[in-house]
Amino acid sequence: MNTLLLSALVFLAFANGEEIKNFEMCPGTRCKISSLDVNPCPQSLKGKMCEFSTGLNVSVNFSYITEFSSMVPKTNWYAVVGSLEVPNPNMKTDGCLYTSCPIKAGIEGKYYTGEIPLIKAIPKGQYVGQIKFWDGTKFASRKDHCCFRLTIKIN
Repeated sequence: MNTLLLSALVFLAFANGEEIKNFEMCPGTRCKISSLDVNPCPQSLKGKMCEFSTGLNVSVNFSYITEFSSMVPKTNWYAVVGSLEVPNPNMKTDGCLYTSCPIKAGIEGKYYTGEIPLIKAIPKGQYVGQIKFWDGTKFASRKDHCCFRLTIKIN
């Protein structure tokens, strides 16, 4: 599968509307997600994975509290394939485009994707999407990151 298409799936998994409970935190993450909303995802009301049809616009919003601070957070959305994290090459990685800056440890923040089109070229199937943000300063610890994963289905 094309890396661009696979990475774009991550956008689609996370949005603003139906609260999602069936996501998992990435290993070693240093944050808590207090709410995750995906729009549209009516399946979440029944505790099921989100299912999307190509051609839709999807949005993702979530609230978080980190254990780290950052003046210059970086972010990316990934498709997880086995043990590989495939980043979206077209995403702007400036975390301040999606959340208020600076990020302060222990203070709730909100992350917004806006509407993301689900392109028709994405193959049908089940995927694991991941959103990750981290402290982007030159000497930051690689441990200072916030990350979660969500399984989605493309119809």
